[in-house]
Amino acid sequence: MKQNRHPSVAAAVRGAAILLAAAGACAGLGASPAAAQAVVTAVNGDPITSFDVAEYEKILRLEHKPASHADALEAVVADRLRYDEARHWGIDAADGDITSVLQKTSAAVKMDTQAFSQGAAKAKIDLETIRSHFRSMAAWDNLVRARNKGVGVTEEEVAAAIARGGTDKVTNYRLQQVIFVLPVNPTPAIVESRIAEAKALRNRFDGCETGLQLARSLPNVAVKEPMNRSSDALSPGLRKVLAETQRGMLTVPDRSTNGVEMVAVCDKDDAKDDTTLHEQVQKNLIAEKLVAVSAQMYRDLRKSAVISKN
Repeated sequence: MKQNRHPSVAAAVRGAAILLAAAGACAGLGASPAAAQAVVTAVNGDPITSFDVAEYEKILRLEHKPASHADALEAVVADRLRYDEARHWGIDAADGDITSVLQKTSAAVKMDTQAFSQGAAKAKIDLETIRSHFRSMAAWDNLVRARNKGVGVTEEEVAAAIARGGTDKVTNYRLQQVIFVLPVNPTPAIVESRIAEAKALRNRFDGCETGLQLARSLPNVAVKEPMNRSSDALSPGLRKVLAETQRGMLTVPDRSTNGVEMVAVCDKDDAKDDTTLHEQVQKNLIAEKLVAVSAQMYRDLRKSAVISKN
């Protein structure tokens, strides 16, 4: 069976990834007691174990970053320092903040959030550890923004960025998932058959009004409720797939854990004025400036930290 190489549009529009479903339940940044091993160092008196370092090696590999023992140890130290500093200022991260960081991290390695979560599960990364990692990143981002509210950009900077053409206009989509349900542990022949049925529907699909009615009439086919998504919340690959799908048409069938899925692009609003684009460019430029501010804040924090090695 030829595999569909497009990223999973259906997975991306579903929202938060599975691995962060209970992120709010994570109270700290330490490893789970059952998994604790030898203490390799301590940062401001907070012990870091060999288990922590081993888990961060896996996290760094998943994020396509250098993942030596030294790299992983420094990443643990950074997360501990940043989270403790945020909490010192009374700042933490809500579930939405953590999900946003997960989406950005996934997009940076050209994955949707579900694929990233599946990669974490395949690598057998400790769930509490990776939750803590994203919570630390989100809390630190909140702290940086809270302490640097005066950072802004001029109209000239925004105009120059728009003139460079580096930012696409934001497109708002109204989407509906169509799922050809598969039995548990389907045979390759059954999967092939359902994909063929999905392709047949896609060929006959002529707008959401009549096409979704046709989909509902088919056996073992589920049509989900409409959902609104903005292109700036999707990875570049997924934005491309949706942009190339005409209004009133279905995306290419995609095998997922739920079955064979397609997404109906029922509406796409390509903004007719530059208001949304201006706001997005302004937001991106401020974010770029805050990256530099964040780096300097961390350098200052790292210099004052007490780090002991065993």
